[in-house]
Amino acid sequence: MDAFRPKIKISTRVCLNDREDLATHYTPGIGKVVKAIAENPEKAYEYTLKKDSIAIISNGSAILGFGNLGPKPMIPVLEGKALILKRFGRVNPFPLALNANKEELIKAAKMLEPMFSLIMVEDVKAPDSFEIQKELEESLNIPVFNDDMYGTATVTSAALLNALKLVNKENPKIVMLGAGAAGLSVAKLFYELGFKDVWIFDSKGLLSIDRKDLNPYKKEVALLFNKKGDLSLRDALKGADVFVGFSKGNLLTAEDVKLMNDKAIVFALANPVPEISKEEASKAPNVYIYANGRSDCKNQINNSLAFPGIITGLVESKTKKFYYSILKDAAQFIAQYHSPKPDNLLPDMFDRTFHNALADFIKTKTS
Repeated sequence: MDAFRPKIKISTRVCLNDREDLATHYTPGIGKVVKAIAENPEKAYEYTLKKDSIAIISNGSAILGFGNLGPKPMIPVLEGKALILKRFGRVNPFPLALNANKEELIKAAKMLEPMFSLIMVEDVKAPDSFEIQKELEESLNIPVFNDDMYGTATVTSAALLNALKLVNKENPKIVMLGAGAAGLSVAKLFYELGFKDVWIFDSKGLLSIDRKDLNPYKKEVALLFNKKGDLSLRDALKGADVFVGFSKGNLLTAEDVKLMNDKAIVFALANPVPEISKEEASKAPNVYIYANGRSDCKNQINNSLAFPGIITGLVESKTKKFYYSILKDAAQFIAQYHSPKPDNLLPDMFDRTFHNALADFIKTKTS
């Protein structure tokens, strides 16, 4: 099966056919490059692979929908991310599955900084993912991009903007299920885009400002939306316009989504098994738009649409920091790029012109 094959390899950019090539690209030729970089470290971007190389790091503590399986089972996911970046971006990705806890991941990223122009953090459990991102953004002099948080927030927001155009709704009631790295980041970007009627649930219930068991990241988001009480998910779905899930498979039924308003929008984004299947959702006549995160779904909402362009733009601009405001701009760009239909909300994943356009847009925003 193709899924069981290694997905990437390292290739060379120069020839090594004779002693002249060897003298140029090894000793003594590299001596001039060493001296140049020692005198001006920024020359590393010009003379070495630091120019466009990124490290994709993970400890495998939150693999897709599988949970904490560790670094070795994480390798296929990292290879897949690297494959997408190589195919649709203009960068050189290096997947690194690390046997590391939170503190060790932070230390490893700091140690990798000289070699790479960007660190991409992948599939790390919450709240560790938030703490790693905060520490690295403050301490590194290269951008740090958490794909679960930032890529997912961008694409989900772009899809929502286009879905709302189709149903002609401006102030939707949004119900979210799942308050990990992806769910909380999406909720924050929804807020930045002006969506304030958002009801977020974790495994224990509504993220209410009355709850005393919320970690700082959940509490921050709960305060944004200022919801109170212990409302159930089903009660929240009554009169809702949008459902967005980042939880587990098969948690919703057609009877649940029937509680929503007419022309309901259902984004069941748990992977690889969505909260409700397309077949089950179709039993509810009020569901107008259905999408999930799987690659075998035409109406896919997945961070893979955003991260090649965003990362390429960040790398090519040689920016030293990643700013959250970029996500709002990126989501609006993606939404405006594509003319949506109910079963086709977003640009085609295989449209290289789109990925290049997004990269160039991000580059202009960060240069």
